[in-house]
Amino acid sequence: MFRLLGRCLSVIAFILFINYYVRKAEYRPTDLTECLKPPSVQGYPSIEINKVMTSDGVTLELWHIPSKPTKPGLPQIPIQPVLILSGLQCSSRDWFAGLDKDALPWLLWDAGYDVWVGNNRGTVFSRTNGWNWNVLDMADYDFPTMVSAVIERSSATSLAFVGHSQGALQAFIHLSANVTTSKHISYLVGLAPPVYLSQQRLIWSILSKLHVDAIVRKVTARPGTPFSVYEEMSRTRCIGTSIKWLCKSCMDDMGGSFVPGTAGFAPTCEDKFNCIPAGTSSDNIQTFAEVMRLGSFQEYLTRIGRPINFTALTMNISLGAGQRDLLMYPADVARIRAQCRPASVLDFWVLPGSGHLDLVWGKEAPNKLYRPLVQRLQQHFRPWT
Repeated sequence: MFRLLGRCLSVIAFILFINYYVRKAEYRPTDLTECLKPPSVQGYPSIEINKVMTSDGVTLELWHIPSKPTKPGLPQIPIQPVLILSGLQCSSRDWFAGLDKDALPWLLWDAGYDVWVGNNRGTVFSRTNGWNWNVLDMADYDFPTMVSAVIERSSATSLAFVGHSQGALQAFIHLSANVTTSKHISYLVGLAPPVYLSQQRLIWSILSKLHVDAIVRKVTARPGTPFSVYEEMSRTRCIGTSIKWLCKSCMDDMGGSFVPGTAGFAPTCEDKFNCIPAGTSSDNIQTFAEVMRLGSFQEYLTRIGRPINFTALTMNISLGAGQRDLLMYPADVARIRAQCRPASVLDFWVLPGSGHLDLVWGKEAPNKLYRPLVQRLQQHFRPWT
């Protein structure tokens, strides 16, 4: 039975591949140059674009919102930077979508912080000479490069880090094994970190357990190549449509978004998915497919001799999860807290009714997640106000 089902899925994958080329002309082509334009909000500073290069030659883009100047007559106070990093196939753009002035970067700037929003390799905001890499390379090269750049360019001694999904995973992997970078992190916030998974999409279970990704890898997503064919297929399916359930399925494929913000920059589903997927490598997708089969990134890392040592994390930590996240249950995120040093995890926020992406652009995120997050940072990582 499973052999027959596997053959059927192979045919489906082939049909989808052919369908992409046959129907490509029918869709409005995705103009990714529009993704490169930072959003703007009246009364807030313009976002500055910074380029940094990793030690293995990848160019990354950092968006920077400079902190407020010191008030006249007051002594100069050291800048307090916060670095924000998005998840798999997402980018700096998504942190501003649908929430207007209540987006996390603007709230942090309002609180007096020097705000930096990063981008990983493979996204439209990066330049890479090759595609033989996965999330481990992002943890080993991208994350420390961004941290070092923020520290150097802000002349600060440390920063607070906020990571969503893969962005949080990179931080956990790197910081648990690297004391040099760890000493520069004053506070760590992990939102929906995919260390332990309980993914709930039936199609994901079928595709991963039957190794359909191995079939796709032989056709269009070969090792060492960008995952661009399927990313374009995803974008053309998700944008340019007014069919509500179809747009919802796009969000479900990314872990769910049940209460997305609809104000200001990128208010609609089409606006949000104009630049999603933002790009990654076929090798990285293959890694995530393998992790889905194992049910845990920690299990995958243990098998290759690089398990996350949560007790090595010396900074204070806050964790967040979506109650309806389709990639993990809140209990999966709670397992991280249980493995950290006693009393080091100060908060565990669970956003009611929210999916994976709602921790980035959900309507309830500003009041139930971001403002408590800012208050926590002010207690342990206080800027000039």
